[in-house]
Amino acid sequence: MKIVFLFLIAFLPKTYAWDAYVELAPDLSNVLTVNCGRNELLCWKLCTNMNICKLESADCRNCIGANTYLSHFYREVGRLFTNSGKTLPSDEILNLLKKKRLIYLTPHGAYNIYSALGDLRIEKAFNSLCPTDFDSMPVVLATLTDDGRIDAASHVICHGDKGADVYSLKHAGQFLSRLKGFLDPLRHKWNSPMP
Repeated sequence: MKIVFLFLIAFLPKTYAWDAYVELAPDLSNVLTVNCGRNELLCWKLCTNMNICKLESADCRNCIGANTYLSHFYREVGRLFTNSGKTLPSDEILNLLKKKRLIYLTPHGAYNIYSALGDLRIEKAFNSLCPTDFDSMPVVLATLTDDGRIDAASHVICHGDKGADVYSLKHAGQFLSRLKGFLDPLRHKWNSPMP
């Protein structure tokens, strides 16, 4: 019976897809709550519940305290960290959210010790990551390395009229590091003594 029900849902017109927001759990960890519309299968695929999934943030070894990456991220979000304009297809969203090594960054979340609570500058910077401005704050997904250290802020969940979309983030430093890799051999050649 479940298979017939799921098959029928797959062919009904979509009215509301899915949306997500971050809550602070009693143990002070971040929890991503994913709400699914009646015709959306993302929640079912994530946690076998048709309506809601709660995804706990991974344990991050170096996210609280003096973390240079997070400090850089919160200072430069919206300026050096920007939306790439590329949305993820639904199968990639599912694979991304199924990762066990994700943390959720928000303007007023547990990981932001770099700006004051209610700081409008950080809210505006987070909102600039999305093509539309909604009451719900965007959620940045950051990946962790195998040993639980922060690796990169890679994607942003943006809210829209029909639910949420996930966009890839780009960082201006990625371009600069590629440029540095290109220039280093030239710099070495220029600094070499003349024959």
